[in-house]
Amino acid sequence: MNLFQPVHDEMEERLKAKVKERNQIIAEENQKLGALRSEIESKLQCLEPREKKVEAMIAKATELCSEAASVKSAATAEQEKIRARFENILKAFDTYMDNVDPFIERVDEVGRQLAEEDTSDPRPSAATAKTTPRASASKKSRARKRA
Repeated sequence: MNLFQPVHDEMEERLKAKVKERNQIIAEENQKLGALRSEIESKLQCLEPREKKVEAMIAKATELCSEAASVKSAATAEQEKIRARFENILKAFDTYMDNVDPFIERVDEVGRQLAEEDTSDPRPSAATAKTTPRASASKKSRARKRA
């Protein structure tokens, strides 16, 4: 009979018990891991529709931003076109006034001469010194040119 046989048998029993305990712990942890996987998959399934909704909203926002930029550039181009037309009209008006100014000044001069004749002649005359509307427009034009 071997002296170490009882110790060897006891050690084998302890080893079997430890292996059994380890296998039980692994089974419990695998069960917990399975429950966590199931919970995570469930949450992921809930998040997928939300993710698609967010992606759709981002696409819509991108589209709206692009549309706004397009409208802004079109409006800027329209403003520049209107500004150019305004500048052309203003130049045409200035050219017209430059051509009309000598005539208006001549009319003013004749009006002043007639007024001087009326003041030197005691009898009332039909021709009275008046400022013509064109003359006042000419003065406004000259004042605008100075500014």
